[in-house]
Parts: sequence; C-alpha cells; structure tokens
Amino acid sequence: MKKLILATMLFVVLSLATNAQVWTLQAYQYAWKNNTIYGWTDWSNWVNTSVTILINSDYINIYSATPQSYRILQLLNIDYTNNIYKWQCVDYRNIYCTIRFKIDDNQLYIDYNDAMWVYNFRM
Repeated sequence: MKKLILATMLFVVLSLATNAQVWTLQAYQYAWKNNTIYGWTDWSNWVNTSVTILINSDYINIYSATPQSYRILQLLNIDYTNNIYKWQCVDYRNIYCTIRFKIDDNQLYIDYNDAMWVYNFRM
C-alpha cells in the first residue's frame, strides 16, 4: 500500500513538473526610470547587456551582475489580445512589485512604487 501511495505521489509530481511552462529569455538591453518628488523621470537611454531571464510558474530570475529573483505571488492578468502577462511578485527583500511580460513587444517590465526598469529580450 505504501508503494502504491508513493508511486502515485511521484506520478503527480512528475506530471506537474512536465506541464509547467518555462520561458528562457536573453536580454540585450535595459532602461530604467525613477519616481521622484516631481513625478516619474523620463526613461534612461538603452544600455546594452547580456542577461539570461528565466520565468517559470513560481519565480522570475534575472541573471544580471546582481542576480534578481522574484517570487510570483499571483497572476494578476493575461491580456490575450496584446499577449501580456502581469504578475504580482515579491523580491528577495520582501518588497512587492509588478512584473509585466509583453511577449509581442519582446519586453519585460519590473515596476516598483519608486522605480521601474525594462528589458528588451530575444526568446
């Protein structure tokens, strides 16, 4: 009986793991802007980079010079017309942010209350 339960649990775990979607992106540029007492600044100029971004059902990891990891708390919205995913996340400091994955534009936005940045990527 224990073997049957263990085998069933293993099957369920493997099934979930194989059905999870994982996106691997290669970012080649990024830009940022800040929220000041006068409002949002303009976007910075694009900066060239070479950064791998992995998105799975639990985390968004950005392997930059300072690695960034965002735990996905919930899917906020999927805009099927414009092919945009929007998640509520928390970073390693337990600060909340919103991440927008604009597939058709090949862009990933990370939005905080006081700053935001965007990566241009190739899939």
